[in-house]
Parts: sequence; structure tokens; C-alpha cells
Amino acid sequence: MGNEGHIINRFKEDEIDAFFRYYFKANYSNTSKEGTIFDGEYQRDIFSNDMNEKLGFKYNPSAVKEFLRNDFSYFSDLYTQILEAYYNDSHRYPYIYLNRLNVMDNQFLLLLSGITLKDQEAEEKSKLIPYELDRFF
Repeated sequence: MGNEGHIINRFKEDEIDAFFRYYFKANYSNTSKEGTIFDGEYQRDIFSNDMNEKLGFKYNPSAVKEFLRNDFSYFSDLYTQILEAYYNDSHRYPYIYLNRLNVMDNQFLLLLSGITLKDQEAEEKSKLIPYELDRFF
């Protein structure tokens, strides 16, 4: 991976794999059962025929490069911000940290599914989603 992988992995070894699992589950599965395909060797599954209909990666290097330039770049930066608040008590996102204390890791999936590429409301959603999760808890 590039710098993004290194930045994410500074929080925890192989955290980049957790990012990809959350990202693909959030964006390419409608049920928790569908999302289980990303629990194992997701690197192979994203090139399967079923996933190719959604991603278009198979035999298409330009689609992969486009994904890396856009979605990966944007969402890995977002995930890094979430991890920063998750591990460090953040005044900017206090509920992300509080949810960590309550072992509410599903906030990663909720945040990555609730925020769209270049979302103008990403900052607001990054505060509201963890807050509502905490309230629910």
C-alpha cells in the first residue's frame, strides 16, 4: 500500500485490512450475511464475478486505479480521522472515543456507510452517528 496504509497501520498492525472489510461491507452488502464474504480473504473476493458486477475491478486496471485515487483516498483519510478519535479522547469527536470505551466498534461500519464520497456533511455525520449510537446504547 501507499502512505495511507502506513498511516492506518500505525494505530494497529494490519488495521488496513479492518478498513477494507468495513469499507466493503458498508458499501457493497445489504445484510450482515452478505457482508460475511469480506470477513475472510476479501482480497480475492473483490475480484469474483459477483463483486465484479458492483466494482468492475476484474481485468480492469483503470477501475482499480480510479478506486485508489478517489474512494480509497477519501475513505482511508476519513477512517484515519475516526481512528485518531477512537484511540485518543477527542474534543472534536467525543462520542467516537466514548463508543470505544463501551466496545461499540460497529460505529466504523455505520460511519463508512453513512458518509458518501466527498460528502459535504461528513463532519456533521462524524459527530451525529457516534452520538446516536451512544444514545442507543
